[in-house]
Amino acid sequence: MAAEVDERGRTPAVVIDESHLLDHQELDAIRMLTNYDMDSTTPFAVLLIGQPTLRKRMKHGVLAALDQRISISYQMPTVTMSREEETPVGLPSRRAR
Repeated sequence: MAAEVDERGRTPAVVIDESHLLDHQELDAIRMLTNYDMDSTTPFAVLLIGQPTLRKRMKHGVLAALDQRISISYQMPTVTMSREEETPVGLPSRRAR
């Protein structure tokens, strides 16, 4: 995989949606995957997508080693509802015209 990254100049990504549902053993397995050849760059990126509970779990001691490997973290702002239209503010309305 590392040779392909060098050849093509692209970094493969492993995307895990609903990652807040993973247990500690599964998250630890992801940590072990990121241990690959720690003296060089990891040949792939891991994208964990989940609810805010994932961030809280990552801060605990058991998953601290995985949390240390996170280089970018993003939390989407909370979506608020408009009382008049009962649709999320900022999203286009689907009113029939």
